[in-house]
Amino acid sequence: MLYDSAVLPGWDVEMMAKQLEKLLLQIDSGLDPSTVVSDLRPLTHQQAADILKFSCSDLNEHHECLHERILAKAKDWETNDAVHGWDARYTYSELQSTVKLLSPRVSSHLGGMAGGRIIPICYEKSAAALVAMLTMLSGGYGFLMIDSGLPTDRIKYMLEVIGANCVVCSNASQQLVLNIGAQSINFENMFQSAAYCIFTSGSTGSPKGVVLLHNQVTSGLEAQCSVGLYLSSAHILQFSSYSFDTSIADIFATLLSGVGCVCIPRDEDKLVQLSRNINEFSVNVIDLTPSAARMIQPADVPKLKVLRLGGESMHQHHIETWANRCNLQNTYSPTECCVQCTSVDHIDNSTPSSVIGKGIGCHTWVVDPQTHEHLMPLGAVDELAIQGPAVARDLVKFNKQGNLIFVGRGDNQIKIRGQRVELEEIENNLQQHALTK
Repeated sequence: MLYDSAVLPGWDVEMMAKQLEKLLLQIDSGLDPSTVVSDLRPLTHQQAADILKFSCSDLNEHHECLHERILAKAKDWETNDAVHGWDARYTYSELQSTVKLLSPRVSSHLGGMAGGRIIPICYEKSAAALVAMLTMLSGGYGFLMIDSGLPTDRIKYMLEVIGANCVVCSNASQQLVLNIGAQSINFENMFQSAAYCIFTSGSTGSPKGVVLLHNQVTSGLEAQCSVGLYLSSAHILQFSSYSFDTSIADIFATLLSGVGCVCIPRDEDKLVQLSRNINEFSVNVIDLTPSAARMIQPADVPKLKVLRLGGESMHQHHIETWANRCNLQNTYSPTECCVQCTSVDHIDNSTPSSVIGKGIGCHTWVVDPQTHEHLMPLGAVDELAIQGPAVARDLVKFNKQGNLIFVGRGDNQIKIRGQRVELEEIENNLQQHALTK
């Protein structure tokens, strides 16, 4: 078989040849006249065995509540910093005591609302916001973090979807809550006197609320800790917006990992003073989009040990800049998983920038989007299916080492400066406008 090695790796061509052979043998075996091309199966027995080996990582389900698991561990490192924010600092012992103190007060303010309800929290990035999340969980509620920078119509829609008429807020965000017609519960005043919900970006016209249960969150985060994504000595900068589930991992996986500290700068500082924040908080782990990672250079952040990229495609530039300076990692994190479902670490100059690694606490399959029970042959590009409580619509393939290669999205989402933009959502809103009808 003749091929251009500059375009196709030899292994890919070998897989294609075996698949072609399998197809030809099926055709030659005497098919029923009603057989159509889509009925043919190019997957060989050996490839099926290899896919099973590649796809099946350990599945360890934890049934403890997330907050109980974190607070129970607090006794083992009581005096260690758990949270270092611009507004406050808590040891694990102080965090545990504060949450236990505030939990009944929250329940009282919520008027005996049934446990399991999703409570919206509208808070600027701060240590107090982290305390609010844990307090909701401790009170038996789930939470939905609302970014105060979202359009008011989007916030109203999110509250309508989850059936909420009250919002836990800070002094700074209280007026916003009142402006949208919701009841405000000022969390800061309490200091003086499901597990979580997150919304997708809305590529089908309206954002989709995804609710993850305690066992799903705890199982996912514990799996990520078990493979070393969150070091026990990590000081992680909580950079991502509360609207994105990376913030969940930044906070709760760090607290689960043991003697980790969540470092929280001001929202207005995180973009213009990123390197300075990393140094001032003694940060050694950070999770960024590749676009945001361009704002820092290795020489400016000598204490950084782990740079984890996700949310958009990594480029060769990032490998050339960081591979020999720290543990460079690339992850894949759909909203419907908690949080990273694949990862590759210790990336070096020989690693293709499109590699997103192997499954973490989940089984990953490359499937035919029309018939999901049909696995695709090795090297074939098609949709990623994640076994468990997750759904993904991105295009991937397996490489020779069994790592998943990210090929592209199955929708029209793009990124501008690392911020997610859904072209279909924009199109849908334009179509609803009076001037376009």
